[in-house]
Amino acid sequence: MTPKAVIFDCDGVLVDSEVIAFDLLTTDLHDHGLTLPRATLETELIGLTLAGVATKARTLGADLPEAWVNDFYARLYARLEQGAPLVPGVLTVLDALDAAKIPYAIGSNGSPRKMQITLGQHAGLIDR
Repeated sequence: MTPKAVIFDCDGVLVDSEVIAFDLLTTDLHDHGLTLPRATLETELIGLTLAGVATKARTLGADLPEAWVNDFYARLYARLEQGAPLVPGVLTVLDALDAAKIPYAIGSNGSPRKMQITLGQHAGLIDR
């Protein structure tokens, strides 16, 4: 069966940015007193918005300042600007979809700024 269209998530599907973001998050939460093992943090936090992460992290013992969400976004964007690689093989998949004339789009919970930072690094992706 040929799909009529494909919708891709951005982070972890097109751009390999999830590891970068979670590494930064883990370090940041540790610096704010939350020293749970990474596996526990993944179980508790992955899938939440950053505001949700802040709420959950505080209940787990993190001492986060009121402006933490905005401050973390600034640090995250600065880190992603240093480089966020494509998921291996993604351009090949998009080439195959183009050849089959199957339309595709990106759906993301990320902000337009974050999308421009991560996708904008890759002309072969952003041009599509």
